[in-house]
Amino acid sequence: MGQKTLIGAIILIIFAVILAVLFVVSRLVGGGEPDGDREKLVVTTTPAANVVKDPFVYDNLELEIESQISDWVTKNSFTLSAGGTPGFLGGAPRDLYVIFDSPFVLPHQTTDENELGLGELVNVNIKGQARILDREEVEDALGISLDDDRLALDDSTVNEWEFGILFLAESVEKVE
Repeated sequence: MGQKTLIGAIILIIFAVILAVLFVVSRLVGGGEPDGDREKLVVTTTPAANVVKDPFVYDNLELEIESQISDWVTKNSFTLSAGGTPGFLGGAPRDLYVIFDSPFVLPHQTTDENELGLGELVNVNIKGQARILDREEVEDALGISLDDDRLALDDSTVNEWEFGILFLAESVEKVE
């Protein structure tokens, strides 16, 4: 009986080795990629605070940002709440300026429930490009001189802009 047991054990070992080799080969040939049904699209958003904190890292990158609008500056620009404080001693919360290429319409004139209306202070998802711009470049993007007296009426600090990062938005939609 000892010889039959030894032969049975050898056959089981050979069978296990063959299965292991087939499993490895199938993974190599298939590339180890998940099936289409199991594949999930992962979209990551960049916090506005990261863009404000590390502007050089995000300069000229296409990003998706989800944050809350904290203030409107013009009909096509607003600030996003980026949290934090500008220095370790404290101060006013930091904001990220966002400029869209066309003006927004009033909320009652929007055609879609996800369309952002002028003046709404809501959470938004924005796609676009972070850019480090000087005063002249910001004026070009806004389409208005930062020395214009009308900007002095606004409670933002955009008219004090000298150099920094902002976000040139390509698409904006409200988020629930």
